[in-house]
Amino acid sequence: MEYLLGIDLGTTNVKSVIIDRKGNYIGSSGGSYPIITPSPGWAEQDPEIWFRETIKTIVDVIKKTDINSNNISGIGLSGQMHGIVPINNEKQPLYNAIIWADQRVKDEIKFLKENISRKLLINSLGNPINSGFSAPKILWYKKNLFELYKKTYKFLLPKDYIRLKMTDSIGTDYSDASATLMLDLKTYMWSKEMIDILGITDDKLPNILNSTDIAGKVTQYFSSLVGIPEGTPVVTGGGDQPCSATGSFILNSDRALITIGTGGQLFYPTDTLTIDPNLRVHTLIHAIGNSYYIMGAIQSAGASLEWWMKHITTDLSYHDLNKKESLSIPGAYGIIFTPYLFGERTPYMDDKIRGAFLGLSFSHNREDMIRAIMEGVSFAVREAKEIIEGLDIVPGKYYLAGGILKSNFWPQILSDILGKDLFILPGEEKAGYGASLLAGLGIGLIDDIENLNPKNEKWIKYKRENMDLYDRYFSVYKKIYQKHKDITAEI
Repeated sequence: MEYLLGIDLGTTNVKSVIIDRKGNYIGSSGGSYPIITPSPGWAEQDPEIWFRETIKTIVDVIKKTDINSNNISGIGLSGQMHGIVPINNEKQPLYNAIIWADQRVKDEIKFLKENISRKLLINSLGNPINSGFSAPKILWYKKNLFELYKKTYKFLLPKDYIRLKMTDSIGTDYSDASATLMLDLKTYMWSKEMIDILGITDDKLPNILNSTDIAGKVTQYFSSLVGIPEGTPVVTGGGDQPCSATGSFILNSDRALITIGTGGQLFYPTDTLTIDPNLRVHTLIHAIGNSYYIMGAIQSAGASLEWWMKHITTDLSYHDLNKKESLSIPGAYGIIFTPYLFGERTPYMDDKIRGAFLGLSFSHNREDMIRAIMEGVSFAVREAKEIIEGLDIVPGKYYLAGGILKSNFWPQILSDILGKDLFILPGEEKAGYGASLLAGLGIGLIDDIENLNPKNEKWIKYKRENMDLYDRYFSVYKKIYQKHKDITAEI
């Protein structure tokens, strides 16, 4: 029996997933690592800790599944997007990885907004200027750590550092490159105009391959660490969002994927290049067939509830929450929550906006506020959904994934607020699963992943009786940003 290994390097954890050539899930293992915050708003990670935890998960999943590591025929990678890992010509990190969540680039954002034309953004880069992207991070690094910048051989994206350690090869894929704000979406090449604006040279950026291309082979060193044979092919892989979509079989425009994890993402594959003229959403490249997708991004989705449970309602666990027969009522007795704890991307691209509870009174309790959090995040998803569908991108079915599925209440709330039935595929490790499918395609072990699409999907049916109420609340929710943005910026 031949197997495939998929590795997903997430924001706070890494997961290794093993499947067989028929797409059957065999097992997985996970490890975690911290976010380093040396200053307020900064978010870094140690790439060597990434690698150490990756090794542990691979060894553990092979042990747990009791497979022969010699039967692993290919490896694929998925990873958190937008971060940068500067390495020297000896392929060693010069600085911690600056990850997507980092907010130190206020001055760099100002510079880019003054120097990048709207024409370049709309006609070439396909995305708004945002602190999450790689470009402003590279600019900050160059301006503030110039001596290290001069020693920098390449800027890698997170998953590509792991592949470097596995294969000793340097490169990236189009899906990850498209999320740097440096790739021309029409030519599939690094944008010379953008590179000139940053004042860097393109030799500091990696070569770009397809997600299913074989980017390298397992080295003797890596083989000695995990037991996978030297020479095992490793495909380029992709960013975590396109890999998660691949693992959920969201491959063409008839399906969309809503993922509610730490953040929230709406993933809409498109048949052709479509860019929002108002730059409220992102246009990026899919990991499959070099097609495109439109993405809406909610900064603090599951993170909003996690903040509440960890810091406010500390005596109530998620397990306790799921045991409750009910969680307040639709509308939370008149509370609206805005999930802007970490600023917001879609549709506002505003790092300064902050969250709020509106409508609080002495009559409210914590269950009301918990439901308001779930509803507020769901309103944010609906706002992004309406913007994307306004671009004439309307899929036939919506699929749901992420940590939201662990809740007994939230999926139904989201379905009711969207006024859409939501479908759920079996399995949880979608990004790692998608990475292993890419490996199968790349080495020819899998011919067509559409044929592996499971038929036993679950179904959440929206409740029509809640729609009128939620429509009224949503109309209020959409007014809040405009009335609060100046106040929170001043604060």
